[in-house]
Amino acid sequence: MRFNSQIIAVLSLLVAGTSPTLGQELTPLPERFNETVLRAAEISGAIVAGIQMREAPSDELVVSAHIPAEWAGAHVCLRATSIDGRYVAEGEYLVADPWAGGTMSVAYESQYPELLAALSQDQLGVRINRGSCDLEAREELAITNWNAKGGEEIDILLNSFQAEMVFLYVGDAATPIRCTPLDDLQPLAFDTECRIGEIPSGPVTVEIIRVVGQKPMPPTELTIWFDES
Repeated sequence: MRFNSQIIAVLSLLVAGTSPTLGQELTPLPERFNETVLRAAEISGAIVAGIQMREAPSDELVVSAHIPAEWAGAHVCLRATSIDGRYVAEGEYLVADPWAGGTMSVAYESQYPELLAALSQDQLGVRINRGSCDLEAREELAITNWNAKGGEEIDILLNSFQAEMVFLYVGDAATPIRCTPLDDLQPLAFDTECRIGEIPSGPVTVEIIRVVGQKPMPPTELTIWFDES
């Protein structure tokens, strides 16, 4: 495990890129897309709430994701949650086979478009992981574009579980990203944002380290499939 108690720098770089060219569409399997607005938040035990590019709220909901060729024929699970934990959505999709890899549009027919349009960039977490929604979530994730046209930062939204500090190592980088608390009155589903710059390509291991009681907790590891173009 890598941890440097002297770390004080925060890495926050802009992602240089172009608008994606959409290929095939991911459509939910029959009766496998559900969303609800709860009276009271139900908080899951997941640390990672979202891996995404987002722009400012928009009346038009456009969702896409970079799906690697290695996921051809696989089930994928989309989960979305608002920062207060009241809006929750889950959808299971099947990737085409064959699939050469690239950006796919994602069908997202929401019953609550006005609610979603009112959420700011850091108030909605969206994640797509490889595997069925019925199985334990695999920490192998794609990057979701939520109303994004490319060229934005990549945000990882986390539930720190009241950690004092959170750091993120990307691949073999010696210097971590220091994550920042979100300024929200009700950060129940997630409370921390990590922004990634100098985007690598292909599958990269990301290590999340939370500091609790001035001690680093065991790291949480996940694999993020970045664009290989």
